Amino acid sequence: MRLLLAQLTLLAYAAAASIVVKIQPSPALPNPNALPPSTHATITSPNGAVLQSSLRQDNSIVFTEVPRVGSHLLNIYTKDYVFASYRIDTTPNLSTANPTDDAAPSSVLISFAAQLFPGAQWSDTGLSLIPQEQDASSSTGMSTRPQPSLTIYPKVLGAKSFYEARPAFSPLSLLKNPMILLAAVALAFTFGMPKLMENMDPEMRAEYEEMQKKGPTAALGRAMGGGSAAPSAGGESFDLAGYLAGQKKEGGGADGVRGKK
Repeated sequence: MRLLLAQLTLLAYAAAASIVVKIQPSPALPNPNALPPSTHATITSPNGAVLQSSLRQDNSIVFTEVPRVGSHLLNIYTKDYVFASYRIDTTPNLSTANPTDDAAPSSVLISFAAQLFPGAQWSDTGLSLIPQEQDASSSTGMSTRPQPSLTIYPKVLGAKSFYEARPAFSPLSLLKNPMILLAAVALAFTFGMPKLMENMDPEMRAEYEEMQKKGPTAALGRAMGGGSAAPSAGGESFDLAGYLAGQKKEGGGADGVRGKK
């Protein structure tokens, strides 16, 4: 019984296609030996079955069998790097089929293999990884012959980055802050205007001071300080602070005259 099981296992391996993934040095991955032992690859079949193989000491991942016919997805997983995904299509090898049953092939062959791109459709692939051969019957003169085995040299897309590096402090970054810019402009006016007034022509300076006295800001300042915001017709000043405090005006006006009577 055990001998029969062993023979069936050998037949299954012989009837399956094999795939070898060899990781080579690249600019993104200078030293493949630094990959952790947890690095592995998976082949997902159309029915959801998953084959998994781990990384070997020679930086290769070997799948000794891909027994199912269809279109498969090859993914490589590691902790620090991102690898490209690949599409692998297998077809039955009808040349070794059972003569009594043409629908039951005894082996499968790899008919197509190509790189997949993130976000692209399943049919949008790169160039075929299976070498083409001359074929006079083909319209292009070249054709791809299915292979019983395939070696893939995966492309490293880049290193994974889980944390964003904190930017270094730069004095120039302070100039990008609007509050700092407003404070700088205010300081420039505070210390620059007196210097400008000292160097101003006397006549122009007198004219500028007269304009300040007649301006709305000067009137508002006098009103808030208890002075007159605008001189009245009788020459009396209006006490805004006293009016808000509830003080009544005594004498000098019509109300004062009535109060005396």
